[in-house]
Amino acid sequence: MPAPCCKPAFFTPQVPDEGFIAYKLPGQKTRPSAFLPLLQGVFRSMTLAELLRFARAMKQGGASLRDQYDKRKAPYIFVGMLCVPEAYQHQGYMRKLLDMAYQEGERLGVPVILETDAMSKCEKYQHLGMELAGTRDVGAFGKLYDLIRYPEKPASKEVL
Repeated sequence: MPAPCCKPAFFTPQVPDEGFIAYKLPGQKTRPSAFLPLLQGVFRSMTLAELLRFARAMKQGGASLRDQYDKRKAPYIFVGMLCVPEAYQHQGYMRKLLDMAYQEGERLGVPVILETDAMSKCEKYQHLGMELAGTRDVGAFGKLYDLIRYPEKPASKEVL
């Protein structure tokens, strides 16, 4: 597998067209400028009223698994993005990508966590070794699913 890039932890398989995974290692900081394209897209697609309703729904949905780990200052790897183009789906590339994050989790002795917004995706991640850690109801915006994969040998007892 190729070595990780430095800004911010993006990892890809040998042939980039097969898929893409982006994850953040424990203690790694993400520059605020990395979020600019996302924020621009949000502001283009939602009115201020819709954005406020979304923010309220997210808050009412409760703390995410990430929030819980951050509050306890417990280390983890967060998978922020995972995608496999349709032409490469059902060929094992999603497993290969997740295995990259899992290997880092094992190496560091920390869990790998991610969030998804569809039960079908949640079931796929469970099939690939993750456990459902919680479900958050965000009202009209649907549900969010928190998933985790614990390392076989945790670094410390601080891991949930």
